[in-house]
Amino acid sequence: MQYRFETKEECVRLRLRQGAIVRCAGGRLWITFEARGSAVASPDLQLATGQCLRIEIDADYFVASLDVGVSSRCIVDLSRERAGWFQLALRRLCAPASFLIQDATSATSLRGCSSA
Repeated sequence: MQYRFETKEECVRLRLRQGAIVRCAGGRLWITFEARGSAVASPDLQLATGQCLRIEIDADYFVASLDVGVSSRCIVDLSRERAGWFQLALRRLCAPASFLIQDATSATSLRGCSSA
C-alpha cells in the first residue's frame, strides 16, 4: 500500500513502523523523527528527488519541503512495514470471514452462478 502527498510549508506527521519506505518523488524533503520512550537522538535528514529512507525505528516521523515556497512530493510505501499487534489481531479476526466468502463464491461458481 502506498500513500502519495505533497508538502509545501506545512509539516506532515506520519506514524511509521520498521520496514516502511519514504521516497522523495520531487523537490527536496526534510525528515526527522520522535521515538516514544527512547533515548535515540532525532537526526535531521534530507532527501532529494529519487532518494529514499527505509524506516528502522517505530516512531512519529515529520516530513516537510526543504525549500521555502516550493512543493515537494513524497511517496510512503507501507507494503514492507512490520505489522503491530493491532494489525495482527485484525487479520486474525477477519481471516475467518474472508475464508467464508471465498467458500461461498466457490460454491456458487460450481453451480453456474456468477457474482456481480
